[in-house]
Amino acid sequence: VLVAGAIALPLAIYAFLIEPFRVRLTRVEIPIKGLPAGLDGLTICHLSDMHAAGYGRLERNTARILSDLEADLCVMTGDLLNSWEGLQALDRMLDCFKPRLGVFAVLGNGDHKGFMTPGEIEDGLSGMKVNLLINSHHAMIVNGEDVKIIGVDDPFKRRDQFGRATAGMPRGGFRLLLAHSPDILSEVD
Repeated sequence: VLVAGAIALPLAIYAFLIEPFRVRLTRVEIPIKGLPAGLDGLTICHLSDMHAAGYGRLERNTARILSDLEADLCVMTGDLLNSWEGLQALDRMLDCFKPRLGVFAVLGNGDHKGFMTPGEIEDGLSGMKVNLLINSHHAMIVNGEDVKIIGVDDPFKRRDQFGRATAGMPRGGFRLLLAHSPDILSEVD
C-alpha cells in the first residue's frame, strides 16, 4: 500500500497540478500538394479546447506564448468557453495577438452546455474581432489567391451542416475546413 501510494501521489500531482497548465507551442510544416504559390509559407495558429473559465495560470501561459507569436491567421476549433467569465479570459489571451488575416472560430460540444447560447458566444467573440463560423464560410483574397474558410458547428453532437456552410460558395480556390471533431470528414468532397 505504501509503495502504491508513493507512486500514485507524484502521478496525481503531475496530472492535476502540472500537466493541465503546460501550454506548448508546436510548429508543424504541412506540405499540401497543389497549394497555390501565394499561400506557400502561410502561418496558421491553431487553438483548440481552451475551455476558458477565468484568467488563471493556464490563460496567462497561453497569453505569454501568443504575445511572442507571429502568425498570418488564427483558427480556434471549439470548446472555447466553460463560463461567462471565459469570454473575458479569452479576450485577455487574444489581446496581444493580432494575426494579419484575422481570427476564425467554430463551436465544439463543450460550447453547447447551456450557460451561453451560440448567439451570445458569437456576440462576445465579435467584440474581440473573432469571426465565429456556425455552418458558414468566409471568403478572402490572400496574396492574390482565393481562400475560403469553412466552419461547421460541432460534428460530434451532429450540429454540423456542411451543405449549409458551403452554400453559395464558388468552387475552386483554397479551402480550409474548421471543425471541432473529425467526424465531418466523411461529408467532405
